[in-house]
Amino acid sequence: MKRLRSEFQVVFLATLVTSFVAMYAASEYFNVARFSQLFSFQAWDGPGPMPTEAYPNPVGVHFFGDFLLTFRTAAHESPYFAAGYFKFAYLPFSAVVISPLFFLPIWFAFLVFLVLGIGAISYGLWIGLSNIDPPERLVLMLTMCLSGPFLSMLDRGNFSLWLSAFCVIAAGLLTRQRSGVAPFFFGLAAAMKLYPILFMLIFVRRRDYRGLAVGVATFATTTALPLFFYSGGFMRNFSELISQFLSSADTSHAMRIRAYNNSFYSLLGTIRLWNVPFVNEIAAFVQQQYFGLLIAISILILFVTLRRNSAEWQTALAVCSFICAAPQVSAAYVYLLFLVPLGMMLNQDGVRDKVDHKHMRIALWLIAILLVPKGIPLWLPSSEWTPAAGTYAGLVNPSICLFLILQAAWASLFTRRVPSRNQHDISIKE
Repeated sequence: MKRLRSEFQVVFLATLVTSFVAMYAASEYFNVARFSQLFSFQAWDGPGPMPTEAYPNPVGVHFFGDFLLTFRTAAHESPYFAAGYFKFAYLPFSAVVISPLFFLPIWFAFLVFLVLGIGAISYGLWIGLSNIDPPERLVLMLTMCLSGPFLSMLDRGNFSLWLSAFCVIAAGLLTRQRSGVAPFFFGLAAAMKLYPILFMLIFVRRRDYRGLAVGVATFATTTALPLFFYSGGFMRNFSELISQFLSSADTSHAMRIRAYNNSFYSLLGTIRLWNVPFVNEIAAFVQQQYFGLLIAISILILFVTLRRNSAEWQTALAVCSFICAAPQVSAAYVYLLFLVPLGMMLNQDGVRDKVDHKHMRIALWLIAILLVPKGIPLWLPSSEWTPAAGTYAGLVNPSICLFLILQAAWASLFTRRVPSRNQHDISIKE
């Protein structure tokens, strides 16, 4: 496994250097991108969907916008009825998480949010990589600080930091055989923005239905309880929660921000830009039947989950790939969740057979490429940079996610069931 970890580092660093050189050249010499595309919020960005006075300084300040918008909206008596503010597309526990920071100035609150979040995710990685010597473990953790999802999350101050931290801690606890506590943290992550609830399939794969119940109960309780205390009462807030959460899936918005969108839906839209006969018609049809595509992929993931021949890391990887690319709008920071299956894979002290070893090597290489920032317009150097430009990130990242799901399904058919020395690969009944 040490060799696989070294290969992962080499592929990641080689791709990272290549990507930075390409972004610099595209920005400075071809004028078809901007090197600062690494950071989607610019100093000259004007006020967004909030009153001007809600901003620390309307012009010339990097806002760390996702934190600022959520912080201001969540401070209302109900974040779902904050007139003049953006729709609160989070579940109420996201507001609960930052509620202790409401008493602090905005910049100090952001600093606390950032330091505690990075500390939590570092703790999760540290315990999740317990089979690795501390120096190598530290190098792997520092590598993640150069990843595209981490830089994007930092730039926007997005709540994926805390959501991912809960998931990484849960995965780390699983590797420590503390499956009784792990579902609690998955439940907290799901209570922030719903989709991490799919990680509960790990407990289905383990036949650990008690853990599944704990996770679902944690999610339901932490989602429902705050609604009783918001202005307007439970039912009114619950109805608005559903409305605002569903309205965040806007197909036209998905195309307008294609340069920042790493979803299957955006991938299909990018393919249609090529205007290749027959291929264009297929991509258009799949886009129109997008929900059907997601159902088909979900069936594949259930197949991986329920097959006893699949490894736990394969289930986690397939689920994570679906979470990151299935919504119609999926930003780079969401891909921070790949730290969950990545930690499980890197921490392995053995694999079951040569087939499993081969699939893990391919998966690690692909994740290394996926984590590298690559916001360069396609058709370089002839493309114009716009928020709707098709980028290599929008093409490569969802393509890798789809391949990883298909690979997990294929591997579950051809990997022999041989007991592993690493116990988190064995179901709880064994």
